[in-house]
Amino acid sequence: MKEEDVINAFVGYLRKCGFPGLKVDRWPDKEQENQGTLEIDAIAGPFAIEHTSIDTLQNQRRDSDWFFKVVGGIKEELSWIPIRLTITLEYDAVQTGQDWANIRTKLMTWIKNESIDLPNGRSILRDVQGIPFNRTETLPVV
Repeated sequence: MKEEDVINAFVGYLRKCGFPGLKVDRWPDKEQENQGTLEIDAIAGPFAIEHTSIDTLQNQRRDSDWFFKVVGGIKEELSWIPIRLTITLEYDAVQTGQDWANIRTKLMTWIKNESIDLPNGRSILRDVQGIPFNRTETLPVV
């Protein structure tokens, strides 16, 4: 659902809850002179509305940031590999205190040198030195 849809749905809810005729009057963040500098997405009557998201898991944004520091961009860097590969990391596999650059290097080396030899289908891999993952799936390129 788009941010505007969420805001419009919220304004619709407010209309039903005692603010008849309420509608979005302005989208300040999209106005030329503001260019995303305001923290207000919409003005509806007396309400200044800022849409935000809420983490569905504890520390979701932090953990996602850590994850992307380890694996971000690998897909593009290794796009020449002639297989479709899915690597599943446990949600808490990337943690503080780990050498993330080393994990990234070992993961890329493993993908380049060993993943190509995996059979099609699901493989459970455990204790791959220096890499906190346990499952991969390879599919033929179509």
